[in-house]
Amino acid sequence: ENPQDEQDLEKVLKQKESRARYMRFYRSLRSKRTPLEVRRAGAAAYRQSDRLQVLLEQWLACSGQWKASEFYYQARQKKRSRRHGCRKWLTRSEIATKY
Repeated sequence: ENPQDEQDLEKVLKQKESRARYMRFYRSLRSKRTPLEVRRAGAAAYRQSDRLQVLLEQWLACSGQWKASEFYYQARQKKRSRRHGCRKWLTRSEIATKY
């Protein structure tokens, strides 16, 4: 009835919706169904608002589907391009020529 009451109600509903959205995001960082790369990033971002903000923006951009996010794609690319080395034994003469 009162325009002020309607505005207050709208404001409260918007706050509740925002809080519910953030809680879905927060739970998604700890879910077993969330990709491991994202869970690790979430653990690394614990209590760091700037990192959490980046993750939240990525989550919102992909509509809550982490596997469709740019963040997940980049993490997978980085993991694929990581070098996996192995130790190679050198003989004394090979060490001398190398160093």
